[in-house]
Amino acid sequence: MKIKKCIKCNKFVLKDSYFCITCGSELRTINQNEIRQAIAIGAIVAIAVCVFSIFLVEQKRINDTHNSIEQYQYEKIKADYESTPTISDLKINSGWTNRKDGNYVYISGSVTNTSDTKTISYFEVEAKFINSNGDVIDSDWTNDSKDLEPGETRQFEIMHRYNSNSTKIRLSVKEVN
Repeated sequence: MKIKKCIKCNKFVLKDSYFCITCGSELRTINQNEIRQAIAIGAIVAIAVCVFSIFLVEQKRINDTHNSIEQYQYEKIKADYESTPTISDLKINSGWTNRKDGNYVYISGSVTNTSDTKTISYFEVEAKFINSNGDVIDSDWTNDSKDLEPGETRQFEIMHRYNSNSTKIRLSVKEVN
């Protein structure tokens, strides 16, 4: 069966019509092959649009997942950093002393956890023994592995074999965890 299609308003009319009854334009004849071809092209375009839309939705989902993973990793690293003590969180308090007793020198003092939030579970205090030329001639250290809460102070003592060439002692925090 043949039908005609108006080229102006795209309305279909019977084959006997020479003019569109809707807009009055002159009509042309359309055969079944042209209709099948138009339907096939329309279907291909519709499928392509659907596939592309699915691709875009999936790409957005992948990007959102990737961003969520990155945000989680960032937050974890930040939380670990904010809760991990550093050497600067432990202060050797002024007023530490040293005394010689027999063949040993005893260095006594205290340290304070200056952090507002970090608990220090281990620390080392190092003593460097310096000669009159300013050279380090020996060193020793002490450690503590009991939790030192924020703001808490703890005593320490270093016992070291006496060296008569040592004229000065310098204390520092060697390690903190």
